[in-house]
Amino acid sequence: MAGSQRFALIGVGFNDFGQLGPEGDKNGGSFKLMTFASLPKLHVTTAWDSTYALAIEESGTIQRAVRGRWASIIPLIEQELSSRENVMSMIEPSRDVAVILTTNGRVIAVECGSSPDSCKRHTAVSETVDLVSLAARGSGRAYAIGRDGRLRTCEIRRAPLGLSLGVDVSVRIPVLSVSCGADHTVLLTVTRHVMSFGVGTRGQLGHGDIMNRNEPTTIEALDGVPMAAVACGLWHSMALSECGDIYSWGWNDHAQVKPFPQAGPQPVVSVPTLIDPGAGDEEFCSISCGARHSAAVTKKGRVYV
Repeated sequence: MAGSQRFALIGVGFNDFGQLGPEGDKNGGSFKLMTFASLPKLHVTTAWDSTYALAIEESGTIQRAVRGRWASIIPLIEQELSSRENVMSMIEPSRDVAVILTTNGRVIAVECGSSPDSCKRHTAVSETVDLVSLAARGSGRAYAIGRDGRLRTCEIRRAPLGLSLGVDVSVRIPVLSVSCGADHTVLLTVTRHVMSFGVGTRGQLGHGDIMNRNEPTTIEALDGVPMAAVACGLWHSMALSECGDIYSWGWNDHAQVKPFPQAGPQPVVSVPTLIDPGAGDEEFCSISCGARHSAAVTKKGRVYV
């Protein structure tokens, strides 16, 4: 590989909270989040108003980039991590608490008081709960999945700060992962089916209508296509197939689901739609959603946002 060749992680889209670059700057523009000397292994996690990226280059060099409201607490979180542990996902059940699930199944809860910049107010509590997936709706309701595939409600405690597991949610088959939007939830089951429930008024449940669902319901449009991952934004959803294709649906006011057609914006996409991000024959291996933006990583380490 030529020594002069450089690679970059670029973010675009909604930026009112600085999740891509300087807060409020160039909303809809593009920002260079990280640069690399070689193609890295990338892990990108997006929360409502934050972005966390971990890159391991071919040389073994590790880089991290953090943007958004929670950028100042990442050093505190990383003090809690072991040498072989990384951030797997981050949720924000309230404006002053962030909860991080690590690759070792641990939960780290961080409280920042009234402002993420007031580092002296930060406290961190970690506990081992052996979880494989954790998600919270914008309404504050949270869900967790254990290694046994049980989907359970959970509560973020304030005194002492931490996480308490609650009751089981009725699902016919074990669940691999969960993701939540403002008021909807999407599940990936062990049979590689996708299910959803909650509010559907913006098409975010993917059932071809704008009806609510009180119980997890299989998304028929994806039936027969084995899925590898799911992700939720505020009012939109994504799914990644095992062969590396991306499907997206829901609220599309910022083209976070699919590009606007020539006829103009299509705000509601109620059926999962196969997306072509322009990556050619490259297969995708990871997806993530922020409030009104989406991201995907290819097996070659390229990021599309």
